[in-house]
Amino acid sequence: MWTPLQNSLGGQKSPHIEFTPEGQPTAGLKDLMASLSWTDRFLLRIGICWVRRIIITIVGLTLLLVGVIMIVAPGPATVVIPLGLAVLGLEYAWARRLLKRLKGYVDAGLAQGSAMLGWGRETTPVAKTASQETSATPLDNPPSSSPTEKSS
Repeated sequence: MWTPLQNSLGGQKSPHIEFTPEGQPTAGLKDLMASLSWTDRFLLRIGICWVRRIIITIVGLTLLLVGVIMIVAPGPATVVIPLGLAVLGLEYAWARRLLKRLKGYVDAGLAQGSAMLGWGRETTPVAKTASQETSATPLDNPPSSSPTEKSS
């Protein structure tokens, strides 16, 4: 077979280029593939990214499904469902958005519940300062029940 390289060499044989150090045997692709385990061959063929994505999808969907089942069955569904969404959120943007929305609902519910129970910041007693103590309002000193009790 004629190549442009052979033409430039003046009809001489093209040089052979060695890719392995001298004295070491060259391994062919078949020999290399035969020396690998089946998992390594599998990872080389489909790539580690796809394996990671498949594993995350299976684990996340399983946790999500178990959490949904726990809504009607006994179990901590309020823990398992966000855990499944967090695992799926490693690979999928829709799961991250859903988890962020769920966190917003939980934060709003906690704020509303603590306000209903009186646990908010507004209801904590505040120490009076010196200027507040001197300017007493009529509500701070309620009038006595009858004016005659004062005169007695």
